[in-house]
Amino acid sequence: MTLPRPNDFEEFERVTLAALAQRWQSPNLQKNGRKGQKQAGVDIYGVDEIGRPVAIQCKNYAQAPKLALIKKEIANAGAYKGKLGTLYIATSADHDSKLQQEVRLLSEARVALDKFAVAIIFWDEIVDGLALNPQVMKNFYPQIHLPAPTHVNKERLLAALELGYYGSFLWDYIELIYGEVGWMAQEDTDQIEVILRIVERRVIQLLDDADQAVIGKSLGKVGVGCNKKRKSQKSWHRVEDHAKRIATRVKAATTFLDVAEGNALGVGMSLGTVYLHADDKPKKAARDDIQARIAALAPGIDAETVAAAFRKVRSKRAGYQWAPPIYTSTERQIRSLPA
Repeated sequence: MTLPRPNDFEEFERVTLAALAQRWQSPNLQKNGRKGQKQAGVDIYGVDEIGRPVAIQCKNYAQAPKLALIKKEIANAGAYKGKLGTLYIATSADHDSKLQQEVRLLSEARVALDKFAVAIIFWDEIVDGLALNPQVMKNFYPQIHLPAPTHVNKERLLAALELGYYGSFLWDYIELIYGEVGWMAQEDTDQIEVILRIVERRVIQLLDDADQAVIGKSLGKVGVGCNKKRKSQKSWHRVEDHAKRIATRVKAATTFLDVAEGNALGVGMSLGTVYLHADDKPKKAARDDIQARIAALAPGIDAETVAAAFRKVRSKRAGYQWAPPIYTSTERQIRSLPA
């Protein structure tokens, strides 16, 4: 749909907040202060779909903002009080490949220095967020009546789920299988070869040529490093660098996917986080949120089957015990969708 852009910056802020709350399933997103108050470069703040602290700076511009302005807003956000994982610049302009590349490279350089990431959200993606909820769309555009979605590309949906679950945590899997824990458990190192193939295949399915080239090169370096018979500390550092470079690209992929695929990627990342980084299973509110997001992935996902999968793992205490069965159940549900 081609929708009229908001007339003023306050309306654009409201539209952006509503759209991203739908896209990220994040009801606690809220405006930062009011007109005339100091905002430290942040118009909206809250958490994204996997609980990472985020801030949004809104720019209601007809043309995509310049990189110099992005850098200025990054500097302003440096005064923001509170934890910040990513600063998003939301604009009512259309996509701009040059700016996207500039922001992506800038973000990667910042993350390497342990600074918050930066990304840009364009008007099409804001419209996609509104379209997730017909009533929210109607609040801003009462003339629009959305039909219920009838079809999704289940292969791309499955690819996004797998890419989020594996690609976002490649170095974690390497540490798990090759590190002390993997050695104690006598893990099969061939698992890494399988994971690398999964990531490679899904990247080719989902991402553009530029990302495919960068990730493909890093996948090759990771494979070579893991297969070396004699692995030095320096060689492991190189493997880690390339694995984390892949993860950064994968986590930024929601910007380039459609809403359903972005949601599937987010579910994969959420489950991967629980599996690899949570000692305990998630709290009830987090479990309910993940369950709701899985049930909403696509028409044809059976909410009762999803609920049954969550009931089945209710007795599991550890995150590494709880997440894999939920991931497997989600994967099966997507595979069972009509072609």
